[in-house]
Amino acid sequence: MNACISHFRHRKIEAAYVRRERRGADSVPGPDEGRRDELRGALRGLPARQRAAVVLRYYADLSEEQTGEALRCSPVAVRSMVARAMETLRERIPRSEDT
Repeated sequence: MNACISHFRHRKIEAAYVRRERRGADSVPGPDEGRRDELRGALRGLPARQRAAVVLRYYADLSEEQTGEALRCSPVAVRSMVARAMETLRERIPRSEDT
């Protein structure tokens, strides 16, 4: 049962990604290559559950409820994990002066 649920959850995430790409996500400017590597490094430094919560919320664009289901925790716990992770990321990656 869990494998089946996981399979369909992954398909849903993939479909959402394809829809975003079709809408022209390439036209939205992203961080430059150096900042992207800096962000990846900072993400790797987060505890696994915080990292998973951030990726599911912001990269996979899941709701707090969906993220909670994927991580087997409550939406309140998701909010808490994401908040702590974002605070840590803000400390590790200072904002550039031009933004």
